[in-house]
Amino acid sequence: MTSTPSTGLNTDLTGTTAIVTGATGGMGRAITARLAHAGAHVIATDLSDADADALLAAAPGVGGSVHFFRSTSSAPT
Repeated sequence: MTSTPSTGLNTDLTGTTAIVTGATGGMGRAITARLAHAGAHVIATDLSDADADALLAAAPGVGGSVHFFRSTSSAPT
């Protein structure tokens, strides 16, 4: 018997898409994992791709998926 980790979300997010900025930080990584476990397709972004592999390994997308892109959400200066 296998069990899925508790996401803390009571909503099935299958078929939805979420964008998480700051995704390789502690909170961003946790949010990305919970959304993916709830079934969402997650677009994860951050300034650096240094921790992208760790993010993707921590959020295997039990019901959804995670795609990482290096980018910034700030306005150009």
